[in-house]
Amino acid sequence: MRDLGFTGLPDLTGVGGAPSFEFTGEDYISTTPGKPSVVLSNIVQFNDAVTWLKGRHTLKGGFDFQYIEYKDIVSFFDGDDFGSYTFRGDYTGNAWSDFLIGVPFSTRYAYGPIPTNPYTNWWAFYLQDSWRPTSKLTVDYGVRYDLRPAMKDRTNQLGNFDRTTGSVVVPNQAALALVPASVRASLPRTPFVLAKDAGLPEALRFTDKNNVNPRLGVAWRPFGDNRTVIRGGIGSYTVPLYGSVNYSLVATVTSDVPVFLNQRTPGGFAISFPNVFPAALRAVPGAGSQDFRRANQFDLRDPRTTQWSLALERDLGASTGVRLSYIGNRTTDIIVSPDLNQIRPNAQGYTALINTRPFPDWNVVASRDNGAHSRYDGLQAAITRRFSKGLTLDGSYSIGRQLSDAGGAVPGDFPGENGPSLLNTFRGPDDDYGPMPFTRRHRFVATFLYELPFGRGRTFGGSMGRSLDLLAGGWDLAGVILAQSGPFLTPSFTGGDPSGTGANVRGFTSTTRPDQVGEGNIDNPTVERFFDRSAFVIPANNIGRFGNAPVGSLIGPNTKVFSMTIGKNFLIAGSSRMRFDAAFSNLFDTENFGLPNRNVRSAQFGLITGTQTVDQAAPRTVQFSLRYSF
Repeated sequence: MRDLGFTGLPDLTGVGGAPSFEFTGEDYISTTPGKPSVVLSNIVQFNDAVTWLKGRHTLKGGFDFQYIEYKDIVSFFDGDDFGSYTFRGDYTGNAWSDFLIGVPFSTRYAYGPIPTNPYTNWWAFYLQDSWRPTSKLTVDYGVRYDLRPAMKDRTNQLGNFDRTTGSVVVPNQAALALVPASVRASLPRTPFVLAKDAGLPEALRFTDKNNVNPRLGVAWRPFGDNRTVIRGGIGSYTVPLYGSVNYSLVATVTSDVPVFLNQRTPGGFAISFPNVFPAALRAVPGAGSQDFRRANQFDLRDPRTTQWSLALERDLGASTGVRLSYIGNRTTDIIVSPDLNQIRPNAQGYTALINTRPFPDWNVVASRDNGAHSRYDGLQAAITRRFSKGLTLDGSYSIGRQLSDAGGAVPGDFPGENGPSLLNTFRGPDDDYGPMPFTRRHRFVATFLYELPFGRGRTFGGSMGRSLDLLAGGWDLAGVILAQSGPFLTPSFTGGDPSGTGANVRGFTSTTRPDQVGEGNIDNPTVERFFDRSAFVIPANNIGRFGNAPVGSLIGPNTKVFSMTIGKNFLIAGSSRMRFDAAFSNLFDTENFGLPNRNVRSAQFGLITGTQTVDQAAPRTVQFSLRYSF
């Protein structure tokens, strides 16, 4: 950028990256080269364990230590420190022509003083015992303790938000000196305080010291033989918070993101290449227009999962066994991302009550908090046949239910470490509790491998000639069968604000749920009408509440797939061999419909326009392969 003569950018010696150019108009594609980066990531790990055998006990104990650090420039948007340049055609009538004459509509850049360098030390200790009090009974029990302090930053660029006082908390005096004057000036009613004065450590949140996780497992052979076993167990585990939760406090108030709006001048334009960031045109943020992204709950806890199971296993003979199981788990303290600066649901509307926001200096005050939970309960039946007489088989059927509020108002795929983005505080995660789309109510899966009994060394045709065996002998079949019920889906709409909380104007998603006045699911659905549109009503704006349609009230298309491979090994000479396979995905070309449209505002609500693409459920494909091994 310096070689091009661009002025006003920060000094980025030794940093790689590229600017972003954004063009308005359907004929143009904006460049998104990615942020500049000086990434360094280190994990130093040391662990040790000891085992002690004493009578009927086998005791094990150990520890694990991890030093974790990374170094990077904080990212805000494409281009970041190298700038983002927007062209709309305001000056020539064409965005590309504006670019060619070097006159953008607006420019911006994101500047962090220096690359951040967060670090922490994590410790774990465990002790367990495997005890055999009798020949029929084995008991395994133990405990694990994890200590995972939040990250500190060697560059002092952390910032947290105190929701009690409305103040910004920084680690120390050196950190306070890094806050740009422009940031302080735009927040006249927001105090900036040091961690020690707020009663916090320099990591700006307290260490969770409650990660004590016991485990217990029992295996009992009630008849004293090896054919029947009853197994049960329960254990708790805490989930380490890597990535974005620790990262979220970095550069919240030490970075500067100035925006420059172009205007005409008597001599031409105030902004033109290479003078793209003139100080006189720097836009001054309006009161209450800035976001705090993101705070951490001061006493944030690691999410905790407790798992339990009870199973009966029986050997039926003939290399075949069955298992009946109940499996459950519950996860608490899942991370959510609420907006702390919400107004209450009301019938006056957001604009009329905007001045009642708890923190008037800010627009959105986003945080990482504990708040969501999840529960799974399932029954499973499984059969396993070890390889015998040319056949091996594994099959299982499960019926289960997973309820959670970790997916937000309209759950989609698996939620990330952060949970739902910018949860509406007054809705609360409990209002979003319902069945998750990624856990099917019914699921049957079977896999098999069968050696056809024809050919040399097989049951039939052991004496057939080499030529005939080459064609007809030694083939094997492998297959996968999948049958599962449809996913739980949630109706939604965008562009409205029935709660009056400004969900459609505050910079977070306005996708929410409608009112439900009927069943929604149809007994005999078609691709044109998979759901009943008349079962849903879009509530009016500013009625002081959210839509009442529950999460997961709709059930999508099921899945049925049979895929198979037929193959054969051809011996060449010595240990050399050739392997031929013909693989058929979705052999019978069963039509597995994709997800219907769930936007109740759309004229295509309930319409299916595609097919499934995962679990080999797409239209049939055939693949031939030939592999030579030596």
